[in-house]
Amino acid sequence: MALPSRYSSTVPLKKSRKEREPLSFEETLSSVDEVPDFHDPFSDLSLFLFKHLKNSLPNLGFPKKWTLKLQENLIKSITPEFSKKFPFYRLGVSALKKAFEKLLYFCDIVKDHKEAFSQDGKLNLSFLIRENLKTFRFFTTPSYLQPYHFAQQLALKIGECMAVIDGNRPKIEALTKTVWAIQRHLLKELVPKATSSPYDGYDFIDQLIVKIILETTAKEPLIGSSELEQAVKENLKSLNELPAFSSLDQMNSCISALLAEKLYPTSRFHSLFSSLQKEAVLNFLNRHLAASRDASPSKDHSEIIRRILALYSLAANLPKDLTKCQLKEALKAIYPFQKEKRPSLNQSVYAFLSAELLLMRNDEHGREIDEILEIVFTAYQEAALLPALSEKEREFLEIALWKQIGASERVMDRISYSIGQRIEEEIVNLLLDNPLLSFSSLVYRSLASFKKIKALSLEEMGPEIEQKIRIWTLQSDMLCRWIHLDQETPLLRLIHQSWEELSQKKSPFSHEALILQVFRNYLKNYPDMELYIPHLKRRILLLYKFCFYSSFGSKEESSLDRFIKWHEIFLKECEPHLSQKELGAKLREIAAKRVPLVPSSLIAS
Repeated sequence: MALPSRYSSTVPLKKSRKEREPLSFEETLSSVDEVPDFHDPFSDLSLFLFKHLKNSLPNLGFPKKWTLKLQENLIKSITPEFSKKFPFYRLGVSALKKAFEKLLYFCDIVKDHKEAFSQDGKLNLSFLIRENLKTFRFFTTPSYLQPYHFAQQLALKIGECMAVIDGNRPKIEALTKTVWAIQRHLLKELVPKATSSPYDGYDFIDQLIVKIILETTAKEPLIGSSELEQAVKENLKSLNELPAFSSLDQMNSCISALLAEKLYPTSRFHSLFSSLQKEAVLNFLNRHLAASRDASPSKDHSEIIRRILALYSLAANLPKDLTKCQLKEALKAIYPFQKEKRPSLNQSVYAFLSAELLLMRNDEHGREIDEILEIVFTAYQEAALLPALSEKEREFLEIALWKQIGASERVMDRISYSIGQRIEEEIVNLLLDNPLLSFSSLVYRSLASFKKIKALSLEEMGPEIEQKIRIWTLQSDMLCRWIHLDQETPLLRLIHQSWEELSQKKSPFSHEALILQVFRNYLKNYPDMELYIPHLKRRILLLYKFCFYSSFGSKEESSLDRFIKWHEIFLKECEPHLSQKELGAKLREIAAKRVPLVPSSLIAS
C-alpha cells in the first residue's frame, strides 16, 4: 500500500474588509480564489477541512461522488464554525471539493487494509511505515542525494496521509527519524561512519538507552520490541533514585565497597603475607579504622583510608630493633609536652608515637606514662611485623579497608535494591572488560558513569526521551552496526581471534561454539574472573553480537541481512531439522516480534 506523492490543494484568498459581512449562498458558491495555506496539507485551514469532512461524511451516507446536494449539505454544516475560526477567509466550493476528493483518494488507498487503522480509529503509523518500506529495495537514490532523503520523502507522504485522514498535524521530524532508523538498516554497501544524517543524534541519553538495550537483549536474546521498550523505560525510571544520593562521597563509598567485596576473595592479599603478617596487617587496619570512625564519625571514607594507608607506610618502615626502653625515652620527649632535647632516633619513630597518641587523645589524660608505654609498645611490636609494600601492593590494603567499611557500616543498605543491582552490573562489566585495571581506576570509571546519570533529570520521562527509547528499541540488535565500542579490550580481542580461527576451518559454526571458545580462553588468561561466570557469558554474547554486525559481515550486507543471518544460525543450532520453508516462517515470526517495522517480504531464508 504505497502512498502517492504529495497531493496538491486549492484554497480561496483572504477576504477584504467589505467581504466580512455575511454572504449569500450564491456569493459563497462563486468564491473560487485561493490562498497559500490551502496548498499546505498541514496548515490549520487544511486540517480543519479534513477533520470536518471526515466527521460529516458518515452522517451523509459516505458519498463517493461530489454532487450539488452534498455541496449544499457540507457548506451548511461547515460554514458557521469555519467563519468563526477563520474570519478572514471565505469557504470556497472549489477548495471544499478538492479537499473532499483528496480525502476520498487517501481513504480509497487504505480501505482494503484492516491493519491500516488502530483500535482508536486513527491510522496505524507502524503499518504505514512498514508497507511503504517495501518499495525501498526498488528505489535508487540519485548520486546527488543522501540516503536519508528517502526517509524525508516517505515521512512527508505518510504525514500527509495522516493529516488528511486523521485531521491532525503529524510531527514530521519525529516521523522522519523513525523511518530513517529502519531504512538505514536496509542499506547495502554502506559504511555507517561515512553516512551521517541530521537524524543520527547520539548524546548521553542515547548512549544510556543503547547500553540498557544491549544488556537486556544479552539476558533475553529473543525479547520483543514492545517488551524491550518497556524494560528500557523501567530501567531508566529506576535510575531516578541516583540523584537522591546525598553526595558523590556516598556514591563513591557504595561503588568502592561493592567493588572491594567483589575483588577481595581473589585478592593477592591472601597469598602475599605469612599468616602472622596477615594477622598483624588486619589488626593494624581494623584498629586504625575503628579509631578514625570514633574520632570523626562524619569524615569521608576516602579520606580515612588515605590517612590509614599513609600511617601503614610509616609503621611498616620503622626500625625493627627498637627496645622498650628506647621507646620510653622517646615517648617522654614528646609526652605530655614537647621537650627541647630528645633521643637521636629516626624521625619516623616520633611520627609513629604522635600518631598513636592521637588515637588515644580522648582517654590519654590521667594515664601514667608506663600505661601509655605498654599500649605504644604493643602497637610497635605489631608494626614491626608489617611488611613494606610497593604502590601496587598497597592496593590490596585499600581493598581490604573498603571491604571492612562495607561490612561494618552496611554501606549498601543505604541504597535501594535496584540501584545496588545497577552498580553491581556496571562494576562487573568493567571488571570483565578490564581485568588488569587497578582498583582506583575501576572506581573512577564507575563513578564517572554514575555522575553523568546523577546529573540527568529522568524523573519525568518526557516525549523526547520516550521517542529516543522507541526509535532505538525498534532497531533491536541491528543498532550494533551503528555504534562504537572499544575494540582493544581483552574480550573483544579474543572474540576476533576466535572468529578468525573458526572461520579458517571452512565449516559452519554456531554462536555457542564461538562463545564457548572465547569463554574458555578468557578464563584461562584471567582465572580470577571465574567468580562472574553468568555475567561473563552474557558479556561475551553482547560483544560477539556487536562484532557480528559491525565487523564480521561483508560490506555488501545490510544490517537486516546480518539480523537474518544471526537468527538463521541460531535457529539451525536450536532446531537443526527445520525445512527451508519452516526456517523462513520462523525467521519472519522473529522479525515481526523484534523488528516490527521491517516488511515481512524482506525477510527470507
